[in-house]
Amino acid sequence: MSWYTDIKTGKLKTSTDPIIDQEPELIFGTDTKLDSRDPYFYYTTEFRQWVLHNDCRLIVTIGYSYADDYINNLIAQALTKNQNRQVLNITVINKPFDAVNDEIKKINKDITQNRLELSA
Repeated sequence: MSWYTDIKTGKLKTSTDPIIDQEPELIFGTDTKLDSRDPYFYYTTEFRQWVLHNDCRLIVTIGYSYADDYINNLIAQALTKNQNRQVLNITVINKPFDAVNDEIKKINKDITQNRLELSA
């Protein structure tokens, strides 16, 4: 990432050095301008809109770890709103079988009413 916010000046800068000491910024275009303030706001808003849509019957996650409470709450809301809605989670877990089972048990406990069942 070559865009970053300079800590001293607070200004958005670019660098030709691929490794910078600053935190990188993600820049997303809108209809009228570029915005770096909250790059994930758009995506979480879109995700919320689609998972809560009346026509949504299946939520497919690929590589999602269920470590984000906000996203987990949106999924739980979607499942509560429509009892026929389901989640399909696709992931690769490179851990011993017992560790995978422990992780699955934790995820199942965290999802509303255990409506999401995972198995290895």
